[in-house]
Amino acid sequence: MKILLIKLSSLGDIIHTLPAISDIKKNLPNVEITWAIEPNFAEVAAWHPAVSKIIHIPLRQIKKRPWSLSNIKKLYLIIRKIRATQYDLVIDAQGLLKSAFIAKIAKANTAGFCHNSAREAISAKLYKTKITVDNKLHAIERTRILCSKILRYPTNGQCNYGLKNHAVRTKYIMIFHSTTWENKHYPEYNWQQLIKIINQAGYSVYLPALGTTEISRATRLISNSCNNKILANHSLSEIKNIISKASAAVGLDTGLSHLAAATATPCVAIYGPTDPILAGNRGKAQISITSNSSCAPCMKRQCSLADNSILCMQQVTATQVWGELKKLLNHSSGKSALN
Repeated sequence: MKILLIKLSSLGDIIHTLPAISDIKKNLPNVEITWAIEPNFAEVAAWHPAVSKIIHIPLRQIKKRPWSLSNIKKLYLIIRKIRATQYDLVIDAQGLLKSAFIAKIAKANTAGFCHNSAREAISAKLYKTKITVDNKLHAIERTRILCSKILRYPTNGQCNYGLKNHAVRTKYIMIFHSTTWENKHYPEYNWQQLIKIINQAGYSVYLPALGTTEISRATRLISNSCNNKILANHSLSEIKNIISKASAAVGLDTGLSHLAAATATPCVAIYGPTDPILAGNRGKAQISITSNSSCAPCMKRQCSLADNSILCMQQVTATQVWGELKKLLNHSSGKSALN
């Protein structure tokens, strides 16, 4: 059986799809899975041993100049690549109009979320099979249930990301300080306080940073430290390997925090405007801290209550984060206490 799975982006959504792929392969061992995905995240798809082929779908790039000759050629090549294989089934696990459009190109039986379950209801019009999944479930479970209902196997057991993980940990803490929504950012002063506490406990801090904005922020966060590192412009595979060897991680509602969970790296994730019940870290040794602000989680990209766009994130103190992080470090090291 040949399946085309569509999940284009973003990093967190891609990682949340990995357990569903593990489920498919476990229940249908002879299935051949092709993953249609944005090029920036294609290496993540390649990490899973059950993925046979990958098709790059550079829609983000094409959308910038849709009528340019080069992008028209790219779209033509995408159509050719998709139609080069006759699939038995196409599963749109994203539930957006753009992903449903890609599913339709394949000229095969298409399946996805029903209009009440999809992120964009109109996408359901392009599927032959429409599946109802509770919107209040975690993103991982939604995708697992979607695939299980389409392919008719039971969903059970803990989520398996399908990644090989390192058993040996090195004495450094990952800090994931970047995120797409401005109001999901943690105040720099709080980061600096937390990094100071971590260093005093004897741990170095590693900060991934992609591009000038993130590198500048990382530089400010560790300006007074000498034992910390900025991991500038590393590939996702390089970052994954570094995360998987870390003692622990602290992050925001961002893809790298979910990658920590996928690599079984203990992680504390800080949530303000978004809800960890819907998209929090899932896995062993994962802790989510939520803001005690009365309006959180609002699920809005911009704070409407104050000029300060990270009002709710300010409510989470560095001491609070360290308290939760210390629990994970104590548990993983087997020590009764840390200085």
